[in-house]
Amino acid sequence: MQDYKIISDYLITTQKIAKENIQDYTEGVVRVVQESGLQQEEKQALVGSILVGGNSVLLWTEVDSEISDED
Repeated sequence: MQDYKIISDYLITTQKIAKENIQDYTEGVVRVVQESGLQQEEKQALVGSILVGGNSVLLWTEVDSEISDED
């Protein structure tokens, strides 16, 4: 359950900060996880999830609410 909270908090924060700060924030969170007392398998799973989440936020493109039909 602690793993879920870490990922959830990370993703919520990435939605609130500027995209140009996400990489630095991600690196900091990864460093904290790697230096934690968690087991190696837990660390690897968390770091993988954090990296995927961060990259997803950076690559996400907002879709315009008005999509035109091109016939």
